[in-house]
Amino acid sequence: MDAELEVISPPAGATEFTVGERVYRKSQSLSARRYAIMERLQQEMLNGRDPVEVFKNNKTAFELLNKQQFAQAAVLIHANMTGAARIADMDPNPAIKMFCLFWNYEGEDKKGMTDDQMREKVEDMQGVDVGFLFREAASSVPGFLAAYRLALEASSNEENQKSGNAPTPPSKG
Repeated sequence: MDAELEVISPPAGATEFTVGERVYRKSQSLSARRYAIMERLQQEMLNGRDPVEVFKNNKTAFELLNKQQFAQAAVLIHANMTGAARIADMDPNPAIKMFCLFWNYEGEDKKGMTDDQMREKVEDMQGVDVGFLFREAASSVPGFLAAYRLALEASSNEENQKSGNAPTPPSKG
C-alpha cells in the first residue's frame, strides 16, 4: 500500500519551499530561452483546457458547419481535439510548467529548460498545492492576469450579445 501523498502548501508570498531534498527558490527574471517557452505555455493556457471554452468552440463549430464554413469550424474542432488529447495523455497543465520556469532548485541551469528537466521538476511538484502553483504561475508572468481577465470578459460579452443579453462593461483593476 502506497503512503498517502502529503501536500505541501507554501504560504502566499513564499520565495522558497522544500520538496524532498530540494529547496526551490523563486526567480524574478527569465533567460531568453525560458521566455520563449513561457510564451508557448501562455498560448496553451489561454487556448487549452477550459470546459466552458470547449463547449463554446463546439457550439460555434456547429454553427459554422451549418453555414458551410468548413475551414473555420475545422480550426475550432482541432483546438478542442488537441486540448482533449493533452488531458487524456495526462500532460501537465501549462500553468504547472510555467511555474517550473520561475522556480528553481540550487544548481539548476537557469539559461534553458530541456524536456527532461521539465518532466523532473513537474514530478517534484506532484505533492505541492495546485492553488499555490497556479497563483505563482499567473503572478510571475507580467500582464498575464490582466490579459486572462480581458479574454474572459470578451468571451462573456460575445456570448451575451449572441444571446441578446446586455453586454457586461469591462471591470477596472
